[in-house]
Amino acid sequence: MNTKKYREYYAKTKEDTDSLRDLDFIGCYHKINGKIVKKGFFNLFHGDKPREIDFLRSQVEIAEDSQAIYEFLQNAVDANATSFYIFWDKENFLVINNGNKFNEEDISSILNFSQSTKFNGTNENIGKFGIGFKLIHRLVGNDNSNEDEANGLNAITKKYSGPILFSWDNNYIKQALQNKLNFINDHWLFKILYTNFPSGIDEKIKNKDYIEQVLFPKSDYQEMISFIIKQDINLESLEHGSIFFLKLGKGKSKLLDSEKENIKHGIRYSLNIIQEFTKKG
Repeated sequence: MNTKKYREYYAKTKEDTDSLRDLDFIGCYHKINGKIVKKGFFNLFHGDKPREIDFLRSQVEIAEDSQAIYEFLQNAVDANATSFYIFWDKENFLVINNGNKFNEEDISSILNFSQSTKFNGTNENIGKFGIGFKLIHRLVGNDNSNEDEANGLNAITKKYSGPILFSWDNNYIKQALQNKLNFINDHWLFKILYTNFPSGIDEKIKNKDYIEQVLFPKSDYQEMISFIIKQDINLESLEHGSIFFLKLGKGKSKLLDSEKENIKHGIRYSLNIIQEFTKKG
């Protein structure tokens, strides 16, 4: 789905009729001489936040970096995936599963990182999408600096760092790897900015200062494709699925490397727990 159409869809689900709303604005408010003249997509998701940076800090600082792995695993189980891949190097982090393509409700849950619309306490929906994507945003941080650098807050709010999400069916992964973009309107392909704003490739939007800017250039997408094609992946198992790609912050790969054995153990343990949970359900 076109990201602009999704933002319109989300506004309709909230029955939003605010005349000041600009769905192309990633921030909470735009003020002129102290007066609010525009309200953005952040405001639609999280309500009135006079200082959205304080709200974001309160969310990302409670998360542990390596926990993101387990949340992605739960995500894959929720989508009925049978294949699950994780790759990373010094600069890139990639998760792939062959689960069902996301629907609009799934996307809303992923973007609404401060709470999940997906979890209902039953075996039908084990995962907590929103919580998981709170965690991944920490991976854009810089581990050799202060807390706002380490937890990703500065990268999110100043550099507009964030993950790329691609969710497809009908074997469109092959077109993606051939760098063809004619599938975009039928499938999810966007970069998550400011933790909750979905931006399409080369889409002009308003940044937090209400200045029009392209924050998901095609070059970012091409970096993702270049990293994917280097990996040992069974494309035949990916008729449908989802990809999450992130440019890691400085030092984050070392943290993941140091946690590799714990992560492997945690994934095996999580799989066993999920399987037992599903059987009991």
